[in-house]
Amino acid sequence: MQLTLFPAGLTRAQYEDGNAALCALPAAKDPRVSQAINGDWSLGFGYALGAPGAEQLGLGLLVEADGQLYRIDSVERGSGKDGDWLSVQALHLVYDLRDRIITNIETAEMTPGGINQRIALQQVLSGSDFTDGVIDTDIVLDYLDILQKDAMWAIKEQVLPLWGGELRPDNWTIDIRKQMGADRGVHLRHGKNIRGVKLSESLDGVVTRLHILGYRNANIESINDGKDYIDSPYINNYPTIREGMVTFPDDDLPADLLSKGQEYLATVDTPRTRLTVDLAQVMASEQYAQYRDLERVALGDTVTVFNERLGVNVTARVQSREYDPTTGENLRVELGNDSRNLYAAIASAKQAAEIVKMISDRKGNLRAEMLRGVLDLLTTQLMASGSFSDAQVIEGKGILFENTNTESPDYGAMYLGPGIFAIANEKNEAGSWVWRTFGTAQGFYGSELMAGTVTTGKLAADVGAELNISSNEAITSTVGALDSLSTQVTQSNNGMLLQIQTLESLAENNRYYIYAGLLFVETDGTERYGVALGTNLTTYEDESGRTLLEKAGVSATFEGSLLAFWQNSEIVAYLSDNQLYILRANILDAIYMGPWLMDAKHGFSLKYVGEA
Repeated sequence: MQLTLFPAGLTRAQYEDGNAALCALPAAKDPRVSQAINGDWSLGFGYALGAPGAEQLGLGLLVEADGQLYRIDSVERGSGKDGDWLSVQALHLVYDLRDRIITNIETAEMTPGGINQRIALQQVLSGSDFTDGVIDTDIVLDYLDILQKDAMWAIKEQVLPLWGGELRPDNWTIDIRKQMGADRGVHLRHGKNIRGVKLSESLDGVVTRLHILGYRNANIESINDGKDYIDSPYINNYPTIREGMVTFPDDDLPADLLSKGQEYLATVDTPRTRLTVDLAQVMASEQYAQYRDLERVALGDTVTVFNERLGVNVTARVQSREYDPTTGENLRVELGNDSRNLYAAIASAKQAAEIVKMISDRKGNLRAEMLRGVLDLLTTQLMASGSFSDAQVIEGKGILFENTNTESPDYGAMYLGPGIFAIANEKNEAGSWVWRTFGTAQGFYGSELMAGTVTTGKLAADVGAELNISSNEAITSTVGALDSLSTQVTQSNNGMLLQIQTLESLAENNRYYIYAGLLFVETDGTERYGVALGTNLTTYEDESGRTLLEKAGVSATFEGSLLAFWQNSEIVAYLSDNQLYILRANILDAIYMGPWLMDAKHGFSLKYVGEA
C-alpha cells in the first residue's frame, strides 16, 4: 500500500467519492506512522527530488497512509550520498481542530444534571466537518466549561479527562473507546538485555495486601475469616508485604466488596513495567524470535510479559507504536502498565471522587457521620452558618478543628467561620481557646509571625511594636552599612544631603536621565550591569526577554571599576585600572607629565619644569 497525495481543501464528500487524489507517492522512503494512546498521531517520510510527485509536495497538502489522512506540517530539503531529498512531517487530519476556536461552552448552566460524553463531544465538534463515532465509555454525567480554547484542547483537556476513554480518530470521524486494542495472546519472556530493547521497572504503587472499605465502613471480615484484607498470589515473590487500601463508596455488601477488591488487586500487584522494543535493531539478534509477535500488535493491545526475577506475569498494553504504513509492520513498540504517564491524573481524580462520594449523599449533602471514619485523627464539629454584621469567632457557628493532644507540639485549634479563620495554641482558665491569629477579608492579624521568607511591596509605619529581623544576616549587614552612610551624610553640609535626595528622586521618577541595572549584553553573552546617565534614555527587550538600555542618548556609564564617556552611541573615553583611555584627544593648552610639560607654545617637544 503506497502513499497518496490529496489537495489541501479536500472535503469529506470528495474523499469518499474516491476521485480527488492528486498523485501517488511511490518513492516514499522509510515512511513511519507514530501513534500513542491519547497522544499524537503523525506521519513522516523522505522523498527524492525528481521522483514522481516530488514537485507537488508542499505545506498543507494531505497525504493518505494506511487509510488515514495526514496534513503536511513541515518540509525540509537536504542532500546526501543518494542525492537531494525532502523530509516530510505531517499530523493526523484530526489536528485541524486546533484551528477552530470555541468561544464559550458552559453546560452547567444549560443542563444542571450534567451531560454524557457523546453530547459533550458533539458540542465541541459543532460547526466543524468532524462527527462523533463509536463511544463505548461508561455512562458518566459531567460538565463542559470552555472559554476561548481550540476544539482539540477541549477534547484533550476536558472530554477525555472528565469522561474517560481513549481517542481513536478515523479521518473526520472521532471514536472514544473505553479501551482500544485486544488481547491477541502475545506472551514475551524478557531475558538478557540486547541492543534495541529497553526495560524499566518500578515497585512504586505495587500492592500485595489490599484492605477493602465500603459505604459506612463496610468491609469483608464476615466472609473472609475476620480479615478486612486480601492477599495477592504474588505476595511471597516480594521481599516485604506491600499494603494498600481501596474504597468502594457505593457498595456495602461483603460479597460485592470482595469481588471488586480482587479485580482491583490484579491491576496493582505487579511491578510498574515499561518495555520499548526497536524491532529493526532486534531483528539482527539471536533473540529476535522472542519479540517477533510484536510485529503485528496494534495500539492498545494487551501483551503478557514474564518477569523472570520475580517470577510474575505482568500484563502490559501497547501504549505507543511506530509502524510502516505501506506494509503494516511495526518498527518500534512501547509496552507498559505504568499508569503514571497516561492515566495518573484520571486515576487521582477518580480516587478523590470516590472519597467525596463516600462522605456525601447523592444530592451532595455531607454525611457528617462518615467524616469521623475517614478523618479519625480529628474531632470535627459542623455547625450552622448565617448572616453576620462582622467577621468574628462565634460560639456555635462555623467549623472547629482541634488537636487535643497537649503533648503534641502542634496542640491547638483552627476555626473556620463566616468570613474568618482563627488559630489558637492554648486555652484560658475557663477552658476556651485563646485565639491569637486571625484572617478576614480585611487582612491577616497575629500576635507573632514566623516565616522563612516574607515578600512585600510595603511595610506600614505602624507595622507593630516590634519587627524582629536580628536573625537575618543580610538585613543586619545592610542596616549597618546604612547607619555608616547616614553618619557620613550627616557630617556633610545640607547641600550635599539635598543633592542626594534630588538624585534619588530623579532616578526613581525620571528614567530619561538615570538608568540603573542591566545595561548591555556583549556579543559573547557577557552581561554588563551599572548606572547610566544621559538624555531621553530608552530600553528594549532582547530575544531572551531581558530589558536592555538603548545606547542612543547615553552620556556616561559607571560599571564597578569602569567609568566610560559616550558620544553618538560609542565609548570615546574611559577610566579603568588607574588609567585614562581616550579614543581621540584635542588638547587646548598643555599636558603635564610629572616634571615635564608639553604645550602649544613649545610645539611637539617636552620641557623640564621641575619636580611637581
